[in-house]
Amino acid sequence: MKLIPLLITLLFSNSLYQQNFTIHFNQDFHTEEKESHGFTMTYSLDSNYVATRLGSYTITFPKNFRAVDTAFASEYFVGFPGEISRGIGLLIANYKNGLPLVYVDQNNNLDFSDDGDPIPYSVEDSAFVLRFHNQKNKQALFEVKYFLPNDTEENLESLEEFFRRNELVESGVKMLKARYWLYTKRLNNRIVKTSLNGDSVKAAIMDYNCNGYFNDIGKDRVFIAKPNITYTSNKSSGAFTYWGDTTFFSFKGQVYEMIEVDSLGRSISFQKTDKHFEKPLASGDLMPGFWLKTIDQKDSIYLPSLLDGQKYLLIDVWGNWCKGCHSSAETIKNIAEEFSKKLKVLGVNSGEPAETVKKFTEKYGQKWTQTYATKEFIKTFRVDAYPSFILVDPEGKIISLRAFAGEIEKLMKLKGGF
Repeated sequence: MKLIPLLITLLFSNSLYQQNFTIHFNQDFHTEEKESHGFTMTYSLDSNYVATRLGSYTITFPKNFRAVDTAFASEYFVGFPGEISRGIGLLIANYKNGLPLVYVDQNNNLDFSDDGDPIPYSVEDSAFVLRFHNQKNKQALFEVKYFLPNDTEENLESLEEFFRRNELVESGVKMLKARYWLYTKRLNNRIVKTSLNGDSVKAAIMDYNCNGYFNDIGKDRVFIAKPNITYTSNKSSGAFTYWGDTTFFSFKGQVYEMIEVDSLGRSISFQKTDKHFEKPLASGDLMPGFWLKTIDQKDSIYLPSLLDGQKYLLIDVWGNWCKGCHSSAETIKNIAEEFSKKLKVLGVNSGEPAETVKKFTEKYGQKWTQTYATKEFIKTFRVDAYPSFILVDPEGKIISLRAFAGEIEKLMKLKGGF
């Protein structure tokens, strides 16, 4: 009889950790980042043969195809293997005249005569969206939003220089000038604001490997956080890789383990657990101490030494090879100047030669100290995208592990009361 109270206690305790939770997503694709994130290069097409930096292809034109000028491109998508191993071909008719048409080789056979009608867009449009489907399941979708370039000529020329356009053209690759490339933003996310145990929560899932499915173990990502936290696929924002039923996360001090992510991104389910979980670094935590070597290798900087109780610290993690690092450089310089009395900036380069770092900083007028990232720094701060902007308050508390360049000014005004 004495065992009954213990048995009841065990059953009650066990029931607490067997409660399942399900979050449902609508079928719209979302992104919280407004600006483009990458770009798709285009190539002049004078015949049915085209040479690109990734390979050469022979295409079949649509029936009764006519165009003043024609370009070819390929969009990264691994859900439909075919003639292009990790992409889908795009045919862009009349790309110069202001009313282009985009043909999509949906079945990846380089035959544009069997894919249906083209998609029109105008250079006056701010953006347009293309949708791709998985080879095995047409409900498994992948969307990309395209923006027409609005960069300065200087930035466009920098892109061409980085990708060695002139050298490629000389070798026979007819890469068009960056003015005719397409800037892109992948819409491979589902996002919803809901509640969990009575607390407001923002949940998201991402088709990280770009195949139309959301539950690829070791590849796709899940995000569970407070509604005010900006979602990105990067681990610094709080996103974590899906490892099946061995995936754990923490919310409001409670640890949960994943049960399932729906393959088409319709829902996720999980349950409470008392298993050990080591919480990764996140917004609200104190900045850990790291020594980072300066670019000249003559000195090292201890991160906490930059905190004086008065100024915020912005850590800019960047690389010269990164398009976003170039496009955001001017914004960061302007922010540093606007908040010079309340903000320190530290550059953390990915590990490029000192001369490369010097050319970049001189080009964009960045006068703050530059250091090199270490493997431990990258791992601890969960840097998995460039650029990464880490904002820390004067007392050392992390405000954001990955703010967008355009958000930093808003965060400074919000947190600093400017």
